[in-house]
Amino acid sequence: MLSRKTICLFTIALLFGCSKENTIPRATSISITGNTQVGETLKASYEFQDDDNDLEALSLYQWYRADDSIGLNEQLIIGATDSIYNLTTDDENFYVGIKITPI
Repeated sequence: MLSRKTICLFTIALLFGCSKENTIPRATSISITGNTQVGETLKASYEFQDDDNDLEALSLYQWYRADDSIGLNEQLIIGATDSIYNLTTDDENFYVGIKITPI
């Protein structure tokens, strides 16, 4: 007969030692299309990749302004949390980019 301690250790080994960890999905091939003038609309798209072949759920979007193309002095654009963004006068003289978090 197994002792309670043996059962507990076996359960821990089963949960942590034998199961495969789920990998984090990735957003790849991110692109932004649209006209880069105030009043125009930008649209972001990407490819969802997941090594575990999990299905894509809701993804998170966040648009930013920056001083250059590598994101110097990146500033969050409040409320810009969709794949589509309408350019405003606040965006003039800045680079506009997006971060996508797939879930």
